[in-house]
Amino acid sequence: PNRYWSVIRVNGGAHTGELNMGSTKVPPTGNTMTVGPQSVSATLDEKEDKIVRYTAGYIIDNRDGDTGDYGAMFAVLKTVGAFTPRPGGKTARFLNMVGSMMKDFPKGRSHVDDLPEKWSTMGRKYGLRSKDAWSL
Repeated sequence: PNRYWSVIRVNGGAHTGELNMGSTKVPPTGNTMTVGPQSVSATLDEKEDKIVRYTAGYIIDNRDGDTGDYGAMFAVLKTVGAFTPRPGGKTARFLNMVGSMMKDFPKGRSHVDDLPEKWSTMGRKYGLRSKDAWSL
C-alpha cells in the first residue's frame, strides 16, 4: 500500500478551551505543552483516495519536550492533568492487550509471528496478527 511516514513536533500548544472527553470534561488550564519528536504514518487507499490507517504518538526522543514518553493524546491528557496511564505500566499494558484483540484498533506492538526472527523477542504473543487486525 501507499504509505507516508514522517516525524512531527508539537511546540507550545495551549489548553485554552474545555476538553470534552465524553463522560469527562476538563476546563481550560492554560497549560502549554511541547512534545518531543514523534513518528507518524498514514496508509492510503488509492482507489478510495482515503487514509485507511493512521499511526502517531511514538516518541523518538523522550529527552526532548516536556511530556516524556507521552505522545499524541496521551501528551494532551498529561498536560491538562487528566488521568494518563504510565507508559509500560500495568494499566497501559492491560489497555494494549485489550486493543490487540480488537479488529480495526491500533496495536501498541507487533505480534511475534509478524516480526523477523531477530526481533521476535520484542513481539507480543497474544491478540490478532497484522493480517487479521484490519478490515480493508
